[in-house]
Amino acid sequence: MNLIGLFFFHDADPHHFEDSGPKEEASKDAMRGVFLHALADSLGSLGVIISTILVKYYDITMADPICSFLVAAMILASSIPYIKSTALQLLLYAPRGLKKRLMASKEAILSVKGVKHC
Repeated sequence: MNLIGLFFFHDADPHHFEDSGPKEEASKDAMRGVFLHALADSLGSLGVIISTILVKYYDITMADPICSFLVAAMILASSIPYIKSTALQLLLYAPRGLKKRLMASKEAILSVKGVKHC
């Protein structure tokens, strides 16, 4: 089931809505959260399968904590950009594309005859 979720939510990448507004930004982050949740579940299942095989057939008892640590490290590494993006939204940080559009609008307004720089 998790693999189906990964297939449907794989487009939730950070560059999909590069010049988006606040609503699109929130939607993008929500979809990225769903994708990361499905990815974490899939990685957890894969870790259990690998560690079970290693313990059962090769008697490598350290495989279970090692696989658990690797899965946790991969989940943490993949969630850092999501945490950063969410924190920036909570701090009311303007999206990347918005700053460029605001500067272009300001320059266009200032180029109108009779408008003075303030």
